[in-house]
Amino acid sequence: MAPEALAAPYADQLGGGPTATGPLLGAAPAGSVFGEILAGTLLRPSTLVRLVLRLGGLMFVPLLFFALAPGLVPATLLLVACGFGFTYAMGLDQRVLDATPEELRGRALTITMAGLMFGQSLGFAVAGAAAEFLSAHLVVTAAGALGLAAIVACGMRLAPRGRSGRSNAGDKDVPDAARSPS
Repeated sequence: MAPEALAAPYADQLGGGPTATGPLLGAAPAGSVFGEILAGTLLRPSTLVRLVLRLGGLMFVPLLFFALAPGLVPATLLLVACGFGFTYAMGLDQRVLDATPEELRGRALTITMAGLMFGQSLGFAVAGAAAEFLSAHLVVTAAGALGLAAIVACGMRLAPRGRSGRSNAGDKDVPDAARSPS
């Protein structure tokens, strides 16, 4: 959320003002829409589950390049790539659905979304506070580094389990009775 929280200050830092703020704010959502359309069309749910960490990483790696204080066009392209990584949520939602009894799925997704929105609002606040002491591009870079660290930590917890070494989360082609308990 740091790039969106700091779009206006970064646009000012680039000397672009309000005219530059629009592309910076719209880039990540555009990448997200494009990524979700492609992923939803081309990938199976089980594949999306397997790609959760990689797509999450894709969301944060482009932010590291803000250390170079990119101009408007490169920054916008980096944020489009960052937005493409938001497709991790499709695989994460599938994991939630697979782990939740059918009668509780609506509640589970609501709680998941509420937690995500709370985390995003916290990210906005922290990014804004940090930008009081550091330039916007450095805060965005730090957010990318912290995000990647979180992905690594999550990766250790989401590693496949079981004797087969594979997780069956997201595999909708396997009937519930045929799935082995995790």
